[in-house]
Amino acid sequence: MTGWAAPDDDLGRVALIDGATGAETTYGALRAQVDAVAERGAPPAVIFDPADRIAVLPYSSGTTGKPKGVMLSHRNLVANVAQCRVNIDLRDTDRMLAVLPFFHIYGMTVLLNLALRQRATLVTMPKFDLAGFLENIQRHRCTYLYIAPPIAVALAKHPMVGDYDLSSVHTVFSGAAPLDGETAETAGRRIGARMMQGYGMSELSPVSHAMPHDRDDVPVSSVGTALPNTVCKLVDTETGDVAVYHEGGWFQIVDRVKELIKYKGYQVAPAELEALLLSHPAILDAAVIGVRVEDGEEIPKAFVVAAPQASLTADEVMDFVAGHVAPHKKVHRVEFIEAVPKSASGKILRKDLRAREAAPA
Repeated sequence: MTGWAAPDDDLGRVALIDGATGAETTYGALRAQVDAVAERGAPPAVIFDPADRIAVLPYSSGTTGKPKGVMLSHRNLVANVAQCRVNIDLRDTDRMLAVLPFFHIYGMTVLLNLALRQRATLVTMPKFDLAGFLENIQRHRCTYLYIAPPIAVALAKHPMVGDYDLSSVHTVFSGAAPLDGETAETAGRRIGARMMQGYGMSELSPVSHAMPHDRDDVPVSSVGTALPNTVCKLVDTETGDVAVYHEGGWFQIVDRVKELIKYKGYQVAPAELEALLLSHPAILDAAVIGVRVEDGEEIPKAFVVAAPQASLTADEVMDFVAGHVAPHKKVHRVEFIEAVPKSASGKILRKDLRAREAAPA
């Protein structure tokens, strides 16, 4: 600790750590403040309404614009943990690998708070790297993985996965962005684990839907059913995420309205094209955005990460897509890149790809 923000006559305020700006006193002075507080004995009773007192201010991922702070109350957090316990079967015998950041609401509620509530063991990583991720699973015999789609893609396609013993894993739960069913199934088969998905948003603390652990009829391409005490409905195609409701009671997320590409009057979902591209054996990762051409039309453009030693051309990528989709969904341009930009929570940063596209050559 390198500083103290509270004046001498108000010891109940905030201590600043890690060299925060404005901290003027030394550690010795801070120690004196802490000792003074300790001499007072029991702290005063704190009374407030957990339903309206703000507990945390997590920020949205900023995938389409600037991140936005979301005010969540104590009750928001506690209620969502209680809801998650019904669909998500995390137990005190589980060893959970926590690789997603706790400052993101997915990491805070599902990885941290839910695991602590269930008395599961957390194995934490400061940030994601595939080798460290696989090594931690093998070393600590992790049983339950909470991930984002890019990690599912790696589990499905990266050759390094075969070098590690991942037999301890029985469940992999993906969230934060849509994960296509084929990639999920491939990843699950490869490591011998059940794949599950969920859906939510920061404003909901965040989980609203998850695949029920006790149902085998819900496809892995879906985000499952609404959690207990949750009411949801499809409104229209002009707001939020595009979803499909199935008679079995589960939902499937197609894509965000903001991300849909408008081509000759048709709507093209980038997530659908990305899922198709990932099925190509020579493609490790991919992202699709809409770009404007000379006549003002918006066309799909693919950013592709090719597998090592793959002799893949742009024409081959476009021909592959054209052979599997309707004419209005074809990819018109391809650019090979080293890595698809993603947020800490695993969402594709399409705004970065758009900025790359707009930058002068």
